[in-house]
Amino acid sequence: VLSPTHPNLDTILRDPVNNPFPAGHPPMSRYINRRAAVSFTVSVSSFHDNVSTAFANNQPISSTHPSVQTLMASVLSSSHPNIDQILRNPAANPLPSWHPPLDRYTTQRAAVQFSTPIGAYHPDADASFAASTPISNAHPSVHSLFVGVLSPTH
Repeated sequence: VLSPTHPNLDTILRDPVNNPFPAGHPPMSRYINRRAAVSFTVSVSSFHDNVSTAFANNQPISSTHPSVQTLMASVLSSSHPNIDQILRNPAANPLPSWHPPLDRYTTQRAAVQFSTPIGAYHPDADASFAASTPISNAHPSVHSLFVGVLSPTH
């Protein structure tokens, strides 16, 4: 498309003050096909960290976090850097100034209003878990009790 004598575009665009277009040069927008803004969102739990705040604080996502790259694959350009790699090391991967806030792509679900009755002498579930005390194989399925309110990725 460019003639062999055309100046390097990257050089021009990195220093437009010293490399103005000549009179009569066509506008760059003639050669750019802007895609529509991404309106895709991922539903996250009510207690999920605000992703923009976490990223700004250089808080990496866990290695066990569902793949954001996979969740967003349908709306990413082929040249977009791997999101999981970026989110696992935000300090080394700052977003460009023009990038939309990350929380634009998440929708927090309402807090779960659910509880299940247990016996008066049942051990404290939080204390037992904190002490790494396993439940018995004979214990009723906890997952089955909560399956109706768990996220699809839980």
